Amino acid sequence: MARKGQVSIQENIETNEEFIHYLKTHSNKLICMEVYSEFCGPCLATANAIRKGKLEIGQDNIAMARALADNIEALERFKGKSEPAFLFIVNGMLSRAMFGANGIELCRIIEEELHLMQKEKDTGIARPKREIAEMLPEEAAKMEEIFKVEEESREQMERLRVLTLSARKWRVNERMARHLRRLNFILFWPHCHKAHYDLYEKWDMLNLSVAAKEVLQLTEDGAKEALYMSDVLPNEACLHSLLNGEVLVVLFKMLDSDTRDFVKRRTRREGALCS
Repeated sequence: MARKGQVSIQENIETNEEFIHYLKTHSNKLICMEVYSEFCGPCLATANAIRKGKLEIGQDNIAMARALADNIEALERFKGKSEPAFLFIVNGMLSRAMFGANGIELCRIIEEELHLMQKEKDTGIARPKREIAEMLPEEAAKMEEIFKVEEESREQMERLRVLTLSARKWRVNERMARHLRRLNFILFWPHCHKAHYDLYEKWDMLNLSVAAKEVLQLTEDGAKEALYMSDVLPNEACLHSLLNGEVLVVLFKMLDSDTRDFVKRRTRREGALCS
């Protein structure tokens, strides 16, 4: 309630009943409605712009209000949002929305909306509007921008998680490899089992012997685990091919007299066998 002699700039709307009543009693004016959530309150940065919009620009042709989204069904999509939102309503219908604490832009939109409302009265031609509960294109664009930023943030966090995990695994593998310098394995994909037998005699050329073999069906998590430091990127096509049947895992052993470091050894031929 404004004091005597003081001009009331914004009326407070906190319930569905107050919201509906306000729209009806101000149907002949442009309504500039600031929507806020209880946890953060109305925007303080636009207070001067709101005052200018009412006293200098709109005067009797505009109605300023602030509505609590938490308790009003038509404004439910604004619950829990901290960014200021301003809705422009004509004859109970939504004509435009503005987001952010930009006082200059707010005054510009007020002038433009008043001009368009007057033009509708003069010509009798109403421009397209939407129900207040319906999302405007400006809101959809804003939501898409927010989702994009959130998705980029999730992707960045996931990349960081994968890199951190890979670095940790690499350190563990390096420690383990010190005790397994004569052992290594090759994973043959479902369509490559025959390659092992075709090249069986060639292992002798590398002074390698087969220590063990196992056929198994990988899960998606298991496939990603097996390929986490591989030259093969586990994309969708790669995973589909790898999970399309059983894989063959062959454990190789170097001769006891061999002084090579099997862990560091990676010939062109050995690399080709992995895919």
